[in-house]
Amino acid sequence: MSRQIIPFPEKSFPLVVREVSGEFSEFAAIATHFHPEIELQYIFAGGGKYYIKNTIYPLKKGTLLIIKSNEIHRYVPNLKSPWIRKISIIFSPRLFKHFSSYLRNNIPISKFRHSFLFSQEEITVIEIILKNILRESTERNRNYRAIILFQLSHLLLTCQRNELPFRSKIVLSEKQDKVIKTIFSYLDSHFNSKITVNYLSNVVNLSPNYLSYLFKKITGIRLKEYLLQKRIAEAKIILEKEPQKKIIEISGDVGFDDLSSFNRAFKRINGFSPSQYRSFCILNRRKIRDF
Repeated sequence: MSRQIIPFPEKSFPLVVREVSGEFSEFAAIATHFHPEIELQYIFAGGGKYYIKNTIYPLKKGTLLIIKSNEIHRYVPNLKSPWIRKISIIFSPRLFKHFSSYLRNNIPISKFRHSFLFSQEEITVIEIILKNILRESTERNRNYRAIILFQLSHLLLTCQRNELPFRSKIVLSEKQDKVIKTIFSYLDSHFNSKITVNYLSNVVNLSPNYLSYLFKKITGIRLKEYLLQKRIAEAKIILEKEPQKKIIEISGDVGFDDLSSFNRAFKRINGFSPSQYRSFCILNRRKIRDF
C-alpha cells in the first residue's frame, strides 16, 4: 500500500484529466494506493470491480466513482471482460472550495456516496459534461479553468440529484477488509516469490479453502488467477523498459519456475508471445525516436 504522487500540469490549477483504456494487464501493476486529492472515475465501457476503503463496488457503463482524500483504493478486473475504458478527474480539495457553494446545502465532498448509477438519459448528460472537461483541459483556451469548474459543479449537482441506492455493493466487515488489504499488499510486494494459497492462508490466519472462497466472493476472481495476471503485468513492464533483457530472465524475475509456463501464460492472457510483445515495444520506440 503506497501513497501515489499526482503530477499536475499546472501547480496553480491542481487538476488533471485522463482518459484511459486497455485490458486488465495495463492496470494490474498499480498497487493498492491512496492520495490526498479527490478523484472521480467514470466508466464509458467495460467492467470489473473497485475497492474503496472497506467496500467493493461493481463497475459497468454509466458508473461514476467518487474517491475522497486519502481513501485506499484499487481496481479489480473482470477476467471474462477484461477491457475497460474510463475517464479520471483528479483535483486538490482546495479546488473543490471554488465550486462547492453551487451544490445543494453546500454539501462537503466527504458526504457524497462513493458510487452512482445513472439512467440512460442521465448518462447522455454526464458523458457530454465529461467530454467537455476533457476537451477544455486539453486545449486550454481562454477561460478554460472557469469552464472546467462550472462543468464539475454540473457533474456533482447531477450526482446529488441521483438518489438511487447502490444496492449491489459489498460492504466488508472489519476482519474481511483487513484480510483483503493484507493479501493485496503481500501480492504487490512478493508476486515474484513462491506463493501458494496455503502460505497466504497462514499470513492471514485463515484456512486455505475459506481464503480462496472469500477472495473470489469479494473480488470476483480466483486468487491464483489474480497472482498470474499480476506477474504477467509486471513482465510486460520489464519488456517495455528493458527490451534487451532475455525472456528467460524476465520469467524468473516475475516468479515463474520455467520459461514454457511463462510463455503459455503470457500468450493466453495477451494473445501474443513475450517475444512478439518485445518486438512491438522496440518498433514503437523507433517510431517515437524517428518522429
